[in-house]
Amino acid sequence: MKWIRFKTLQKRLFAYYSIFFVTLLTAIAAILFFFYHNVTRENIINNQIQLNHAITNSINQELDTLNNFSMNLVYSNMVREHFKEKLSKAPNSPESYQDEFSEVTTLIDVILAVISSSQPAKQANIYDLNGKMVGAGEFNGQIIVNLKDRAWYEETMALHGNKYVSLLDNNQLFLMSRSEGKKHLALTRVFKNQNYVNQGIVEILQDADRFFRYPNELRSQNPNLEIYVLNQNNQQFYPYSEESTGQYYSNLISKHDFQDNQSYDVHDPQGTLKLLSYSTTDEMNWKVIVVQEKLDVFAYLSQLQKIFIILLASTLFVILIISYFVSKRVTKPLEYLRLKIRDLNPLDRPNYPPEIAEQTISSIEEIDSLHSTFVSMSEKLRKSINDVVQAREKEMDAKFLALQAQMNPHFLYNNLANISVMAEEGMNKQIVKLSENMSFMLRYISQMNKKGVKLKEEMDYTLRYLECMDIRYEENLDYYIDIPNEMDSIKIPMLIVQPLVENSIKHGFHIEPPWHIEITGKYEKDFWEITVRDNGPGFEPLVIKSLEDLSISMDANEDIPDLHIDGMGIKNILLRIKMMYRDQSYLHIQNHEKRGASITIGVRTQ
Repeated sequence: MKWIRFKTLQKRLFAYYSIFFVTLLTAIAAILFFFYHNVTRENIINNQIQLNHAITNSINQELDTLNNFSMNLVYSNMVREHFKEKLSKAPNSPESYQDEFSEVTTLIDVILAVISSSQPAKQANIYDLNGKMVGAGEFNGQIIVNLKDRAWYEETMALHGNKYVSLLDNNQLFLMSRSEGKKHLALTRVFKNQNYVNQGIVEILQDADRFFRYPNELRSQNPNLEIYVLNQNNQQFYPYSEESTGQYYSNLISKHDFQDNQSYDVHDPQGTLKLLSYSTTDEMNWKVIVVQEKLDVFAYLSQLQKIFIILLASTLFVILIISYFVSKRVTKPLEYLRLKIRDLNPLDRPNYPPEIAEQTISSIEEIDSLHSTFVSMSEKLRKSINDVVQAREKEMDAKFLALQAQMNPHFLYNNLANISVMAEEGMNKQIVKLSENMSFMLRYISQMNKKGVKLKEEMDYTLRYLECMDIRYEENLDYYIDIPNEMDSIKIPMLIVQPLVENSIKHGFHIEPPWHIEITGKYEKDFWEITVRDNGPGFEPLVIKSLEDLSISMDANEDIPDLHIDGMGIKNILLRIKMMYRDQSYLHIQNHEKRGASITIGVRTQ
């Protein structure tokens, strides 16, 4: 692949400046973008991990609150004393507890005092191993239950005093306010006497919405945020729905051995890419899983990328504009010099005053020096060309006069020959007339006017020549002249029309007389022309073509052709008209259908 080539300095500077600054800015922007992108990405991931920790801490606090409440009841001497004295005296059947408050009031008051002080739970229940229960909170009183039917019984007894937390539905609660779909968390543990013998079970109930109030607040603020809490048995505690999405993510964590306090890309059951992090509670080993759709989480990064692209494109556009004006500013003086050199015509340029050569055209020293050098060079060139032009003008004058001088001996040769013949025939009157005409003609050609003459003067000279020919050929020759008056002042080289007439006489009189010569002129706004026509045999086609080709290719500056007296007519005329009118002149030769030929010389004035 070929490199793009710039022909002007401005384009090159613009390209070089643009490539340099665009490359530099793009590299810097890319580095900044990827740095900021990575930092922002890490911040987003860290925010999710910190959010996970915050949820875990809130659950730990709630568990600690319930646990401390249960421990206070278990290790309270007053509770133990009243439990032993009052609960053991309670009736053994549900039908006998009409006076329940009279038997267990003190115990209930103790429990209520703890609840009302800090509201650690919604309900506290104490069971003995026979199923007798005393409750305080929303339900205050005592009942008899089948302890083994409780959902937490076996797990609680197996822990021998350690806490156990379970999620209960409404139908598993006793004499408490029930709402559709309401859930409660139950923290249970076995309490013992001083001899470490099992005495009963303490149950602390808390509304699940209160227990998980912090996750609920987060989800209300961000509906797309997914939070799952699973206990040590992989049972989903939060959210309370029957869906097992939390278990799906928990299985992924176990399957791929994900580490807590880390972030991972996972797909949900529907295949959507999401960002997952998890942590565990302190003692219960619950998993707190936070999941967010990656497209939403990193939406800010997408906006950041668009902003970077817009800023980069805008900056690059500004840089291109600046590069253009800088390159234009730098090359403007050079462009000024280039135009001056291109339009340089030393012949028309006056001398430079000294102050112009010293004038600065830019703030760049090298360009100012170049300008001064150019002015000096132009002045020297002007002087040199003036010398050359003067020499060339003298050469052209000499060439023109030489061409004109070539015609004079040719004319004299022909006319002296005519006088000789007329003297032999005793044509004295004709000789006198011919001599007068020759005297006029000699005065005309002796002017040697290199600037040209008016057409009227040339036609007077031609008329004298025709009168001379008329004396010689008498009734065998007739001629006709029709030149518009508007053409009288036209400038033409001397001896242009008369040689054409002479050429017609020389080459057109090879037929039987009478011989006819016709000179006509045509003048229009944008051209003029003169035609000389005869009734002779005409020109050979090859001669016509060669003369017209010569008219097109002839250079007025070429050397004077080597012309002898008998063959210099038309080419001589063509060369001299070319020297005066350059490419505006033309020559046209034509044979006519019946008889004769015509030669037309013309000049286009526009």
